[in-house]
Amino acid sequence: MALHRLPIPAIPVTVITADAGQSATHPDEQKIWLTGSSHPVHLVLPGGHDIYDDSPEGVIDQIQKVVKLVRGDR
Repeated sequence: MALHRLPIPAIPVTVITADAGQSATHPDEQKIWLTGSSHPVHLVLPGGHDIYDDSPEGVIDQIQKVVKLVRGDR
């Protein structure tokens, strides 16, 4: 983990954790990446290491939400 990069600057951050695999056993460990974020979101989606293949709609939805936040879209 790149802990030397913490805390995250005051930017929107979304952490997606898979409900299967290594991250699933300790989902709270993923929340460290939200420290300092101006809009922290933690979401658990069905899938494993390749969450973008397992839950593509969920990943796309979260990316679009962050882009809208950054653009100031409502």
